Amino acid sequence: MKKTILWLGALFVLAGCATADIDRMGTVQSAAPVLSGEQKVLVALPKDGVYQNIKYDYSGQQVQQAFFEALSFEAGNVVLANQVQSLDDSLAYAGNIGAQVLVYPVITHWEDRNTPWSGMRDKIRVNVQVYSVVPGKVLDRTSLYATNRWFSFVNAAPANLLKKVVNPYIKQLYR
Repeated sequence: MKKTILWLGALFVLAGCATADIDRMGTVQSAAPVLSGEQKVLVALPKDGVYQNIKYDYSGQQVQQAFFEALSFEAGNVVLANQVQSLDDSLAYAGNIGAQVLVYPVITHWEDRNTPWSGMRDKIRVNVQVYSVVPGKVLDRTSLYATNRWFSFVNAAPANLLKKVVNPYIKQLYR
């Protein structure tokens, strides 16, 4: 009987783990850091996430804010874009305000589930491109992915998953 309880307990612990993954897609490898703390960084505002027919209002701002907070520990000057723009328009705007780096996130998956009730996980995927504004060269291209715990008593929002992937990603850009 005790072994059964222990096995069930271990199963719940293993099944309840949140996952976070950083999928490196075409990173420019170099011995030096990709970014330096002296650079001015513009963080673009992504479009809000959509899953099936549900638009998740303010998810774009939540993603932008997560990048702002992570970058604030590394960069001396971080600026937030105030509207959704195309990549070309974002690069032009970054140049106009004197930013050397553009962080351009795109929400590709944003799924908010009532996990305690359904057992279905929240999921997020954000593709990120980091550009040197002049000459518009890609410094890094990455996909950030996270899910919440499968077994949970709390229904947390997908935005809570952002720090699990954004913070370590930004830290590795500054090494």
